[in-house]
Amino acid sequence: MSCEHDCKTPPPFPKRIFNRPGLDRIDHRIGGYTEMRAHIFALIDADPRLSAWTHRFADDPGIALVESSAIVGDILTFYQSLYANEFFLRTAQWRESIADLVRLLGYRLAPGLAGESTFALLVKGDQPVVVPKGFGFKTQIEGQPKPVVFEASAALTAYPYLSTFNLYRPRVTPSIYRGTRNFGVVSALPAGMQLNPGDRLMLGVASPAGTSPSELEYSQIAVVDRTWESFGTTYVAIKGGIQTLRAKTLTQIAAQPLFALTQSALSSSALQIAAQPQSLQLNLVQSAFTPLQLLSVLELAPTSVPELFAYKLGASHRHFGHNAPAQQVTIDGNGHATTSNVSFARNLNTTTGTPASPSLAAATLPLDAPVDGLSAGTMVVVEAHVGTSTASPSSRAVCLVRGVTRVEKGAAGWGPQTGPSTVLALDDDLAVTAGTVDYDAADIRTINVHEVTGAGFRLQAEPQPLSAASGKELDFYGTGDEVMSLAQRALLLSGPAGELMPASVIAVAAAQNPDLQLFRRITLDTPVQYAEFAHDAPQVTVYGNLVDATQGKTED
Repeated sequence: MSCEHDCKTPPPFPKRIFNRPGLDRIDHRIGGYTEMRAHIFALIDADPRLSAWTHRFADDPGIALVESSAIVGDILTFYQSLYANEFFLRTAQWRESIADLVRLLGYRLAPGLAGESTFALLVKGDQPVVVPKGFGFKTQIEGQPKPVVFEASAALTAYPYLSTFNLYRPRVTPSIYRGTRNFGVVSALPAGMQLNPGDRLMLGVASPAGTSPSELEYSQIAVVDRTWESFGTTYVAIKGGIQTLRAKTLTQIAAQPLFALTQSALSSSALQIAAQPQSLQLNLVQSAFTPLQLLSVLELAPTSVPELFAYKLGASHRHFGHNAPAQQVTIDGNGHATTSNVSFARNLNTTTGTPASPSLAAATLPLDAPVDGLSAGTMVVVEAHVGTSTASPSSRAVCLVRGVTRVEKGAAGWGPQTGPSTVLALDDDLAVTAGTVDYDAADIRTINVHEVTGAGFRLQAEPQPLSAASGKELDFYGTGDEVMSLAQRALLLSGPAGELMPASVIAVAAAQNPDLQLFRRITLDTPVQYAEFAHDAPQVTVYGNLVDATQGKTED
């Protein structure tokens, strides 16, 4: 039988290579497994010496070797065609192939970059955490089917207090002026003390300056209107505000050219000065003052002070005898009655005899009624008008702070008046010296004694925000170590609408009182809108534990 029409024709091998121009892929294989296997079987069938070898299944070692050879040839021709495609720019798929081809033209490909990201870390607990370089992060990115791995580009120390926090609009503490109502307690209230609406405070400028003054200048009794706490500070609002400082309008008058101080201005200034505490009053006679003299007077009465000293007051008392009759009747040895005026003056630095009975030592203070709340070791504030002699006992108003060393109950007398009293022994008398003038007498009718509750404390005016609308400076609330950890640190600011703004801290203020929680100034490298950093309701959240990372995972 002829095989011209009935026998199977093996596929041609090797196949002729032909590819028309413009193809996206070219075929450069001379044959695959099928073609190679059929070609080898055809050669076996055509060889007369192998005519008896008719078995064609793989259990024959020879056939297994033939098929293995066809598999190897298939692999080799596959890679031959793959490499051929990489030799042409249109069909190349590998970056290395394209780089080599375009390098022939002098072009260099830009290096490939992995994804970059910045992570804001939230640290629990109260201890810092060190994030080493290369630390791995896995995150799900929108549009990616699998989580993406990043590694930290640099080491970072992450602090719990910098996870999320707020920054605040800078504030300044103004001076205290006439009319100031709101105050902040410097440091803290004395231990165990509370302030409530209706409490009375004795306010004044400490003299000498310090924490334990012996005298309060420009003093007044104020009534607490309300109190509140903010950032660890107690704030107090008083009714009516400060009234004992010189009005600001006087400063404006003093700043005018001398020739502009008219007679009417002098009259107005004299009335305002006369309204000040008696310690500031000078016998202002309108026609007796020149402009230069008036300016000297104004310098004696400040328009503002940096702080006030305060005492919380308890009960108030009067000097025994303040309401004694102004006259008394005495009987002489002949039985004649004589009417005489009762003196209300007492010595402040020596013993006072008649009309006091028994005589009063200089540092002794009899009260007008028995008192149970006073004891040795407490303090009192004494208001009085003092003078240079018993003939002129009330020419200067003073407010003195004294300690009580002894409390005795007994009877006292002043002129014709007698009755029960509590007598206080003070740690110092009530005499004062102003310049070269000694004020060593007082009118007992002007003496008021106020019990003091607890220790004294200092007040400053409530801080006020800077007037600028924007700037690079903000306040951080924390300790000295905490603010120093912000130096040169990258931050991420999240605004009220969710917008993100990167910033860096380029400077921090010197840390004062490093162990205390205080407002501490920092400076950013970019300006911000201060309206978004209000103390009562800040609108910006700050992230401070930021670590830069690149996409990918380091393989060992």
